[in-house]
Amino acid sequence: MLVVAAAALAGAAAPRASAPSAPDPGPFVKRLVVEMVRDDYAHAWLTLHPAHKAVAPRWEYLYCELKSPIPGEIQSLEIVKVADEPFFVAGVGRVWGKSVTFRVVLRGLGPITHTSHVVAVNGSWRWILTPGRYRLYRNDGCGGNGLTV
Repeated sequence: MLVVAAAALAGAAAPRASAPSAPDPGPFVKRLVVEMVRDDYAHAWLTLHPAHKAVAPRWEYLYCELKSPIPGEIQSLEIVKVADEPFFVAGVGRVWGKSVTFRVVLRGLGPITHTSHVVAVNGSWRWILTPGRYRLYRNDGCGGNGLTV
């Protein structure tokens, strides 16, 4: 479930967002990965993109994400690459943001390399749900767990 902050589609004609005005996104992504691996979804939700908070209210997000906790403990976490990139944000459209590639080693699971996408909103980084997770929340459920509203 480490991929909750990634899986965006690159685009060529996206309008420029305020990504350059925010600080280096590396520390933000590291903090987010730590929160998610520790199943601290309450704190992770606070920095979720506002358009995604609208489809994944806090109570529903916590309920759904805690149904599939991330196994393992972080042994190491490093940022591999940060790049400006246009991508699609479900519910918003194409925007400019940052792709942040990180490598995390979890005890018992080994290394995982993943690229997340973050967007600057009012000068602060916000993470996004994957398109699939966005659809699940938009449809008032978290997939196969039976939650409906």
